[in-house]
Amino acid sequence: MDLPVFTISPDRSLLFRGLLLLALDSCLVTVGFSRTHLRREAKSLCKPAVSHHRIEVLNPVTRQKLEAAMRDLRRRGLSPTLTTTFRSNTEQKSIYSCYHKRNCRMRRGIFNAARPGTSLHEAGLAVDVAGVASGKGRHRHLTRNGKKIVRVMQQHGFNWPHGLRDPVHFEIPPKQAGYRSERTAINVAQQRWHTQSRATSCQLKTKGQRVAGDHQKSESKGRLQTASNLRLPTRR
Repeated sequence: MDLPVFTISPDRSLLFRGLLLLALDSCLVTVGFSRTHLRREAKSLCKPAVSHHRIEVLNPVTRQKLEAAMRDLRRRGLSPTLTTTFRSNTEQKSIYSCYHKRNCRMRRGIFNAARPGTSLHEAGLAVDVAGVASGKGRHRHLTRNGKKIVRVMQQHGFNWPHGLRDPVHFEIPPKQAGYRSERTAINVAQQRWHTQSRATSCQLKTKGQRVAGDHQKSESKGRLQTASNLRLPTRR
């Protein structure tokens, strides 16, 4: 018994191959997307709860509570940005000066600024969190995420003392961190900051001198090697 022979015309053959290629492309795109998605998920899970260049200078109590609050917010699908943590006295002076200049204040988005020597940022007991409110003046209001941020930060011991007048600002009371007064907390933190800054400066200076010395040695060694490779003229 002869089996039926199926033939595909050239036009149908091209159409068939086109559909096959589209199906393969779809599979590859799906696999690529899933891999990319998995990589992103893995990165988000491996991220530290708080990532900020001044986080290590915060008061230990503040840092511990902030880490816990950020982990809690991340579990709720939020990843708020810290705009300010610890400030030196010099930085507080700069912000205070900017706050009293309208153009500077508007450009940098400064809601409020305490006099230098009176801000809990200088004590390492305060942080500023972006995305809490939107709008200006009387029309300022908490965002949907902002309500969650305020609630979680308060649950972890942070005060929200200025409300919508300075919505980004959260702070730990000095007494809760073991200080008798705000002034004492600021003095201790600023002294620690100056000590660390001097130590870092000395380390960088020493490292720079060591690198320069190594560079000079390598240059001398290179000159010696070059000289030894030169073919000196021979007397005939």
